[in-house]
Amino acid sequence: MTMPVKLRTPLLALAAVAGATALCTPASAQDAALLARPYAVTADQAQRIIAERVLQASLTASLQELHADLQLNDRQERRWRDFVATAFTAPSDSAFLSLAADAGPLARADAKMRFYRQTYENQRRAVAAMKALYGSLSDDQRARLNDGLDSLSTTVVVPAG
Repeated sequence: MTMPVKLRTPLLALAAVAGATALCTPASAQDAALLARPYAVTADQAQRIIAERVLQASLTASLQELHADLQLNDRQERRWRDFVATAFTAPSDSAFLSLAADAGPLARADAKMRFYRQTYENQRRAVAAMKALYGSLSDDQRARLNDGLDSLSTTVVVPAG
């Protein structure tokens, strides 16, 4: 049985609380290094890393279901891959995690600026890929994609804090 996206995410979040250590698999070597060092990240930052991994797993499953529902041809498949690769790749926030607690305001502001620039570039590429995908779809596929993306955008995990 496949659960609707809106039900699946809270259940995954509950699983994260029940088995946080099992779900805390760092996505990058930098995350692993930060989590391995004592006091390198705060409890809130570690919780955020875990919540991001849970959300990523839910997003991946939802995208797989949407992909199957769209029944894409070969040309559309290429556009789908480009869209997913750009639209669902968040910029790395490791710049924030790697800043020492005593880093000054200028260093934090500079890290934020790098993060926002990267976010802007990612979004610009995502919009271009989305336009290409939409242009290759039939009206029926476009409607199914819209419904699927709308359900994805309402699925949000908000870390406690």
